[in-house]
Amino acid sequence: MECRACLEHVGPPFGNFNGALDPRRRETDRRLLYIVRDRRLAIVQRRIEGFREACSAARLDVAGIVIQRDRDDGSFARQIADALASRKPPTAIIASNSAVALATVAILQDMNGHWPRDVSLLAFDEPVWANIVMPPPAVVRYPTQQLAAQAWKRLLERLQAPDERPKRVTLDTHLVLRESLGPPRSLRHGR
Repeated sequence: MECRACLEHVGPPFGNFNGALDPRRRETDRRLLYIVRDRRLAIVQRRIEGFREACSAARLDVAGIVIQRDRDDGSFARQIADALASRKPPTAIIASNSAVALATVAILQDMNGHWPRDVSLLAFDEPVWANIVMPPPAVVRYPTQQLAAQAWKRLLERLQAPDERPKRVTLDTHLVLRESLGPPRSLRHGR
């Protein structure tokens, strides 16, 4: 099953996410850091492929960087610090799931980093902790009940007709815009 979301403010569509960069919006983030947990997973590979394609196809100059979260928290903190201290730091961090988002939030807090002042923040999934950090991160909410219902329906269909080919189902996600999104530093400082 695939999901789609409109990521108008933070960035392009990727993998199974549908959205667009609007070239008329000057504040659109253009240096995107997409943090994944495990590149070996098929869904992650599809999202990375789509992320790169969308960055390349954007009508704006968009740089999309993908990193895999180091399993060691100290090493992951160095990955984030190095990215933010680079010559062209990301204007937005996109966490591929709630666990990556939580680790990213903790690291940003330890670094005295603030979102959106320093970097916009978006998380896939809706972490249960999202509303206890300030500001809460923008999230891509999955249609969990629809996913479960479709999975159950498809399973029953496969049991009744095991020789039929699997069907692909696309479900829309919902982008929840929150205060964690903001204009890139370069536009806030007039650069």
